[in-house]
Amino acid sequence: MDSLFSLLEGWDARMNPENFKKVLIEAVDNGLLTLGESHRSAIYFYLERNWQLKREEIPDKVEKFLEGLENIFGPGSRVVEKVIVKDLYTRLGLEFEEKMNFEFQDYVKQALKQLKREMSKRKREKRKPSLRVCSYLLC
Repeated sequence: MDSLFSLLEGWDARMNPENFKKVLIEAVDNGLLTLGESHRSAIYFYLERNWQLKREEIPDKVEKFLEGLENIFGPGSRVVEKVIVKDLYTRLGLEFEEKMNFEFQDYVKQALKQLKREMSKRKREKRKPSLRVCSYLLC
């Protein structure tokens, strides 16, 4: 997962790796909350006790998190993962599109790429002179 965060290099300060990790943790929190507060707490307790994985370590140890979820839910873990990914996309202001054969990491990687494109697009738009400036300068 660390290689995914390298996609954030060179971005503006609002979306540095630490900010993205915070958003990912919030998406995990909210995704697990769909199961209920007590279930979310129990999952975090189980992950910490049996997988030595604390909540705040999830973005850096995604594979371990996914293994833990699969250990708890079996094949049903894919449903929980998808809820988390959809929440992540919403928090990032991106449109979620379900894709065949995509797994959690693929969706996160895709979100990072989309986010980078959006931020590059915004930077380019900022560089364009406004119509008022353009008419003043006779562009």
